[in-house]
Amino acid sequence: MKRTPLYERHAALGARLVPFAGWEMPLQYEGVLAEHRAVRERAGLFDVSHMANFAFAGRDCREALRRLLTHDIGDLAPGETRYSLVCNEQGGVLDDVMVSAHASDHLTLVANAANHDKLAAHFTAHLPEGAWQDDTDHLALLALQGPASRQILEALEVKPRTPDGRLPARGRHCEAVAGDLALHLHHTGYTGELGFELAVAGVHAAELWDRLLAAGEPLGLRPAGLGARDTLRLEAALPLYGHELSETITPLEAGLARFVDLSGRDYVGAE
Repeated sequence: MKRTPLYERHAALGARLVPFAGWEMPLQYEGVLAEHRAVRERAGLFDVSHMANFAFAGRDCREALRRLLTHDIGDLAPGETRYSLVCNEQGGVLDDVMVSAHASDHLTLVANAANHDKLAAHFTAHLPEGAWQDDTDHLALLALQGPASRQILEALEVKPRTPDGRLPARGRHCEAVAGDLALHLHHTGYTGELGFELAVAGVHAAELWDRLLAAGEPLGLRPAGLGARDTLRLEAALPLYGHELSETITPLEAGLARFVDLSGRDYVGAE
């Protein structure tokens, strides 16, 4: 079973660790209800480093990836992130994903951990050789969620590398630094709350985790596990693969028509 770079931190905090999609992950720390309330009222910090991370590069990578996504990314500008679905030939959902544009020829995609191998095989079958790479084992992903999340980033003195120096707006992302730590900051989440997701090199994950908890403690920040993540997404009516989504359920059947291009564009599963 795999472990994220933050496993030792979870164990030291007394987390209840459970198997999840091939990873040993924290289900809860002080309790699901307390962690749920912390996110709704103040803030919670999740380790989501088990999520699959893929990168796409090259002159034709965007057009190739468009053919695998229900939500068109043809006009996705650098700094923007878009939710989409990857379907099989029958229109069933292989996974729901977040796609971010970094440049016209550089995109990244975050997917569910349970579908990592399936998506890797799908990309191998449908994309040119060398058009994508798997960064899952090199990156850590932390989700800072809750109404105090913006204040916590300010307390940590996170400096976004944006023209105006401000944190990215909802659905956008940017490079940033927190002291001597380089990270990538996404204004996204899976809780229905104000929140940010921070990608950092795995070797620096523990340091970023410690700094965030220290900066957020006066503002009520608490570590949170998969249990609260699930109750929060249910309360926000967000789908979970394996429950509301599967290879036998189409995006339309799942009520996700707004993320499906019905213009006649050709992509896997469109028919």
